[in-house]
Amino acid sequence: MDLQPSALFPYQSLKTDELRLLLVKPGDADLICVELRTVKSRTFQRFWALSYVWGARENPATILLNDQPFSITRNLYNALYQYRRHVFDGYDSDAKALLWVDAICINQNDQVEKSIQVPRMSEIYGQCERVLAWLGPVESDEGSHVCRLAQRLKHFQTHAYSVSEDLSEDDRIKAFTSSGRSDATAATEVESVRKALRSIGHRPWFRRIWILQEAVLAKKQPILLCGLHELGYEIFFKTWVLMLNPSEDGQLLYSFMAENPVRFKAIELAYKNILQVRSEKPAEEEEEAKQTVDQEKQVGSYGCS
Repeated sequence: MDLQPSALFPYQSLKTDELRLLLVKPGDADLICVELRTVKSRTFQRFWALSYVWGARENPATILLNDQPFSITRNLYNALYQYRRHVFDGYDSDAKALLWVDAICINQNDQVEKSIQVPRMSEIYGQCERVLAWLGPVESDEGSHVCRLAQRLKHFQTHAYSVSEDLSEDDRIKAFTSSGRSDATAATEVESVRKALRSIGHRPWFRRIWILQEAVLAKKQPILLCGLHELGYEIFFKTWVLMLNPSEDGQLLYSFMAENPVRFKAIELAYKNILQVRSEKPAEEEEEAKQTVDQEKQVGSYGCS
């Protein structure tokens, strides 16, 4: 198949009150087929939005967009591949079959369109049903650790694995961590979970300046997708905070704070906001997020992706 540069794709011009969404077609083949749908910007159509790192332009992948070959980055291809698997694997396909992806839904070669659509991104993420944060694929040497982390996060959120149903999520995490001090088998699992937390914490997604805007504005808490594994957003950050040991993981903590202290504070703020004020009005939540994003912009020189 010949590679069709995205610059040659025949986008239909958008009106000022319109945006595009992707309809992802079912399938399990390597070739991903999608269609563009144009809707009003204030649409009542349910859709999801993808939060991801564009990734390197080398080794691009090809999808079929409106039956025409369309070139995208390999990281975006991996994200769409896993998204497609989720859409038709135990989820409400009507809610998730439509997806907003900036690299495809905005004509990147039309500067006028970009000048209109890019400022609307906070509105789009606030309007979407849910945000899917693609953290990237899982390498073979970390697969078992990430799998164990995903399982453990689910355990932290249920009573089935608690000594007492009265234990909070924090107490379950602390009890699990403490179990590694007295039991060799538990110690192995605790260290495996920590390895996954460290590995995921180093991923480029966490260095993006738009994390807060994309992750917090959605109507429901985001989903972190790492390879095949789905990680709950709130419980992941709670576990990350409670399980990483400053004496052993100081460099990871330092990299978040020293390379971009505002970025780290944004993640911390997002975590606190989600736990404490998710029930507040969306408009108030969006305004607070915008204020934080404005603060991040002031230090944008700290190497964002």
